[in-house]
Amino acid sequence: MNIFPLYYSTAFNQLGDLYRQMLTNQDAKTIVSTIDRFQNDLDHLFYEWNTIHIVLESIRNAFTVKENVTEEHLDEVDRELSIAYDDLMSQVRHLERQLKRMTNEINQKLIVQQQQQWDRRSGTPTPGVTSYQNK
Repeated sequence: MNIFPLYYSTAFNQLGDLYRQMLTNQDAKTIVSTIDRFQNDLDHLFYEWNTIHIVLESIRNAFTVKENVTEEHLDEVDRELSIAYDDLMSQVRHLERQLKRMTNEINQKLIVQQQQQWDRRSGTPTPGVTSYQNK
C-alpha cells in the first residue's frame, strides 16, 4: 500500500522509466529493485511517522487542565505525561536513526553509480565495484 502522495510515486516511476531507457536490462533491474526497496522503506517510515503524530496529538488532548483539581491528581497527570513523552521520544529517535541510515545508503548508492557511469565512459573498471561488464 502506497501512502505517499501521488507525486512521490510518479517521480519514482518516472525515475525508474528513465533508468530503464538509459541502462542495460541487468542494470535497470538492479536500480529499479533498489528504488522499489527504498520506496518500501519510505512507506514504512511514513507509517511510523503517522503513528508518532497520532500518539502526540492524543497525548496533547488526553489530559486537559480542569479547575478544582487536587495536587495529587496533577502529580499523577505529570507522571503519566512524562512516561508518554519519554516513550514518544524513543520512537522519534528510532525514526531519526532509520532516516539517517537510509540517507547514508542512498548517498552511497549514488556515489557508486556515478563512479560506475564515469568508468563506463572512460572504459576503466572501478576497483572494488563489480558490475556485469567486469564479470
